[in-house]
Amino acid sequence: MNPGHLARLTPENVQAVSFRPARRGRRGLDDEHVREFCQRVETELAQLASERAALQDEVRRLRQRVLSAGDLASAPPDDTHQKAASILAQAQKTADRYIAEAQDYSRHLAEHARRRRDEVLADAQSQADRVLARARQEAGQPAVPHLAVTRGEVAMMAAPVDLPAAARPGLDREAL
Repeated sequence: MNPGHLARLTPENVQAVSFRPARRGRRGLDDEHVREFCQRVETELAQLASERAALQDEVRRLRQRVLSAGDLASAPPDDTHQKAASILAQAQKTADRYIAEAQDYSRHLAEHARRRRDEVLADAQSQADRVLARARQEAGQPAVPHLAVTRGEVAMMAAPVDLPAAARPGLDREAL
């Protein structure tokens, strides 16, 4: 993803984004793909902020120009005032539109991130439930459906088990 060569981001683009799963042996999403998307969002937000600042500067400049309308003696005062007011109104509408688009985009991005987080957490919970049920089954205990497991417990379940040498006859740490 090269943000300089891509079209502007829209809320629809953000909603349509799907991240690749992490490489084999890792859980979650592909870090590089997520970072690239975040960079693109950052670039877009910086561009919107820059455009907004430029528009605000333009509004200030036009206001100053209107205030110094005494210098524009060649045009009738009413005509100059109307033109200036029209230009200011148009600049304000454009700035308001950009602000509304940026806020809408931010809301959509946050909503998408929350949905994706919930999906990843639900998947992790499901995997933890399966691992716990399988462990209970192997231990001879009855399975408990959909047990709430904390992140710490999931991390403990995923941690490698270091068995004493006597408990693993024929196994040697280097062979693993």
